[in-house]
Amino acid sequence: MSAAPIERRFVRLDGTHVDVEMVAAPIIFDGQSAVQVIITDITTQKETVAQLQLAKKMTAIATLAGGIAHEFNNCLTAIMGFSDLALPLLVPESRAHGHVQQVLLASKRARDLVSQMLVFGRQGDSAKQPIALDILLKETLRILRGRLPGTINLREWIPGSTKPVYADPTQIHQVCVTLLAHSEQAMRATGGILEVRLDNIYRAAPVNGQDLPLPPGQYVRLIISDTGEGMSPDVLGRLFDPFMTTASAGSGTGGELSGVQSIVSEHGGTFRATSTIAQGTTIEVYLPAMLHPNSVVVTECAQEGPPT
Repeated sequence: MSAAPIERRFVRLDGTHVDVEMVAAPIIFDGQSAVQVIITDITTQKETVAQLQLAKKMTAIATLAGGIAHEFNNCLTAIMGFSDLALPLLVPESRAHGHVQQVLLASKRARDLVSQMLVFGRQGDSAKQPIALDILLKETLRILRGRLPGTINLREWIPGSTKPVYADPTQIHQVCVTLLAHSEQAMRATGGILEVRLDNIYRAAPVNGQDLPLPPGQYVRLIISDTGEGMSPDVLGRLFDPFMTTASAGSGTGGELSGVQSIVSEHGGTFRATSTIAQGTTIEVYLPAMLHPNSVVVTECAQEGPPT
């Protein structure tokens, strides 16, 4: 009688894991009693099941986020509406007038967050338009410089105007702010160098599936590097997991990176993250550039492969 199958995980010589299913059954071999053991590699099967479970979980989270966003949006409508009505009734230079203005400003920021939740839940339409990413990034960095601790040195490499991208300015601003906050958090304890680069780049077709999954063409590339504590390969592999946090308690920067993945993918782009323990982390974001009909590839921009 065959024994019940059992599953085990083993480590290969190269450090990767393999999941196997083992089944044992008594047999007669050359007239002798023996045990036949069948070992089946089920690594791919296990990964597929895990991906399906994650997809179901993400669907449930997206539905929940959309529902919460709609309810919160109703509350914001009342807050902003009554504040707008109250503002003209107050003396312009009074403290009460200033307080209500702050309520309106905070409500508008909250409204932007609601929009992000609706997009995450696929229940909102992003307000995409041609934007100059270099201008948006310079403004973001200008604000960031004012609040960075003295132990962090910000280096900015934006040589000139970049090609426009068709994107939602609020969402792209959120991507920049989140990635910069993540790098800042990594250097809070020890200080270091925060380097930000932006350029135009031509990407050729992927070779043997080893490159980024992007069609050939022109892209605007954002690179944010820090010299912080870095991450292990295991942590790096789960960097954009919605349940993953690399931040300390109360910092508020962990977990938000999952939103970066959703926004960048929504805009037809992708990202790449590399990290080394005690040396730092680099994150690259690629967004498709808008090109006019019959446009010619600019040879002065950085290239990772020749145009074909």
